[in-house]
Amino acid sequence: MPSFDPELIEVMRAALDDVMTKIPVDQATPAIKARMAEFILKAAAEGQTTYDGLLSAASDQIQTILSMLT
Repeated sequence: MPSFDPELIEVMRAALDDVMTKIPVDQATPAIKARMAEFILKAAAEGQTTYDGLLSAASDQIQTILSMLT
């Protein structure tokens, strides 16, 4: 398991909070949030460390995740 410095963790947290604002409130469940966090963690583990990059990594998956709910 990769180790992340506190600054990157804050960036990851901010990206997660912001990506959750892009998900309709009625679908923003804890499970969806956990899945978005997984995408962010994976991107960070692969070397993506910028806010924009992490936000994009999660945002790119929103439609896929939401389509699985319908």
